[in-house]
Amino acid sequence: EKPPAALAPALGNVPADERAPHTATRIVLSDLSHIERDGSSPAVIELRIDALDEKGATAVLAGDLRVVLKCDAADPCYLAFDAMLATKRQVAQHTDPTLGQLVILLEPRWDKEPARGQQATVTATFTGLDGKVMESTLKLAW
Repeated sequence: EKPPAALAPALGNVPADERAPHTATRIVLSDLSHIERDGSSPAVIELRIDALDEKGATAVLAGDLRVVLKCDAADPCYLAFDAMLATKRQVAQHTDPTLGQLVILLEPRWDKEPARGQQATVTATFTGLDGKVMESTLKLAW
């Protein structure tokens, strides 16, 4: 089974005055990312992403995000999630104002969920306004 491909930029339809600014040169999936469980509710992954400039300072980004979750113990072993972060409003909805991180909530729906403790790999691929592709990977215990 092959992982889903990254998204092509879809920003051509966004008016220039609504576009979010973009200064990031790399993304890093934060160790603050975690899985939230509430007894009867499905598990949710709170994915936290740091956008950084060439000096390592917090930056802003605009573009398209594809997140691929891989867990060999699950069926299917790959799940993909997409988030369009092209407008100022879209970016603001996903930004933690205190830490300046992007926060994306993922609700995986597997036919066969992995057992607790199984290793899952999360890969975020971001295609920026300039067409540059940035990627980061993080391992989480399910």
